Amino acid sequence: ACVDLWVHYLQAAMTLADGQPELQEGLRQLFERGIEAVGRDWRAFPLWDLYFHFEERAGQWQKLGELLRRAAAIPMEGLPAVRIRLRSLVMGDASPPLEDLCCDAEELRSLGT
Repeated sequence: ACVDLWVHYLQAAMTLADGQPELQEGLRQLFERGIEAVGRDWRAFPLWDLYFHFEERAGQWQKLGELLRRAAAIPMEGLPAVRIRLRSLVMGDASPPLEDLCCDAEELRSLGT
């Protein structure tokens, strides 16, 4: 499997699905298939980065945080960029509050009681 092939395939799929929120879950499944196939490759960062952008554009901050944590555990060429992005998300340089990254609404309610 080839990282570049997956990146081009997913870019095309994103273009076709642009403006159609009902297709987001299908795209997410395609990203997961790509990550499963080549996500541990030394040069897999462009695939991970595209997935980060996809979740960021969708405003799925918790999913983005989970992805960044997953990617940070994989030795890859772009690991320093993953760590910088994760740090900026956690430190508040990005738009979501920290609670959106680490827990869902139910977990947040249980923390308050």
